Amino acid sequence: MKDPITLQVLIADDEAHLRQALRNQLIILWPELDICCECENGLEALRMINDLEPDIAFLDIRMPGLSGMDVAKRVQGDCCIVFVTAYDEFAVEAFERHAIDYLLKPVTEARLKVTIQRLQQKNMTTPGINPEQWKMTLNDVAKALHQQQAAATLQWIRASRGDIGARAFNSNSAQDVGGTTRRHYFLANSS
Repeated sequence: MKDPITLQVLIADDEAHLRQALRNQLIILWPELDICCECENGLEALRMINDLEPDIAFLDIRMPGLSGMDVAKRVQGDCCIVFVTAYDEFAVEAFERHAIDYLLKPVTEARLKVTIQRLQQKNMTTPGINPEQWKMTLNDVAKALHQQQAAATLQWIRASRGDIGARAFNSNSAQDVGGTTRRHYFLANSS
């Protein structure tokens, strides 16, 4: 089962040493990634993208079977595409395919850092929800749980007499005494 926090990455390139070089750079620059698959041709890349549903695919453009462009055309879902190629003439078409970035080989560390920043800005730090949405969602859940827990365990009664105010609350603990249920109330000075 896919971890909802760890981003999965597929790398597709027909040249094994270039796949390995990109893998090594990604491990160093973005160690939180899970490189779930490496493919050596476009057909395998498309099959694995459909099977594994990675969050990001780094695709070479010229590969046997299907080109990286053909793979990108057929990808369904939310997989972000980054093209990695030695050919600059495909850049316009790559961005028409909604690529996040277009890297020229050999990929430099500085240029890969820019790509990583783009992926992170594309709300890829957590699949499907950007960090601000996660924060809001988690805060809403915490508030709801706190309110639900407070409502389930405490019932407040406000009482006052003269200058002395007091609050009584039900701890939801009950005691059965001779067939009669007695609830325990605690008083606290509200001054």
